[in-house]
Amino acid sequence: MNVRFDLRHTANPSAKRLLPYGWDFVAVPLIICMIAMAAIGFDETLAPMSVFKTQAISLDPARLPEYAIRTTLRMLAAMVASLIFTLAYGTLAAKSRRAEKVRMPILDILQAVPVLGYIFFTVTFLQWGDTKVVAPGLGAYIAQTTATSNFPKIILGIAVMSLFVTLFNRTLARPMYAYANSRLRLD
Repeated sequence: MNVRFDLRHTANPSAKRLLPYGWDFVAVPLIICMIAMAAIGFDETLAPMSVFKTQAISLDPARLPEYAIRTTLRMLAAMVASLIFTLAYGTLAAKSRRAEKVRMPILDILQAVPVLGYIFFTVTFLQWGDTKVVAPGLGAYIAQTTATSNFPKIILGIAVMSLFVTLFNRTLARPMYAYANSRLRLD
């Protein structure tokens, strides 16, 4: 009896999936790098405020991926804070009718100026008296290049920001919207 295992002529179609595709050799290192960059960024967010006072914004284009990751982490933190606020506010709205006279004007203001919800997390510069704190990120990079009138680096910073906003939209915002639209619709 001659038994031979050949992936091309096997009865089990899932046996072909054991071999990696060509793009897997590109995707796996990219995912590992993104996880490492997120871990480093998260670790640096726990640094004391005194570190930010002495940290200067570098205009080296090689630092742009780091700044983009920092900005993205701040955006994710803002989204988590927004979700927590929404759940707490919605629960209060459902349980207390008397507080509606206070809640509705606050909600109207927050809806009219949505940037107020994200301002605490995505702030680039914070100044209190003589103390100025600069949070490294794409906004700080673009502001610094604008202050030095370095037009090519301004364009580069805006291009990197546009790329990360598009990636953020395609990988997180659109799938979340599609999920909510398909599963949570009240038609």
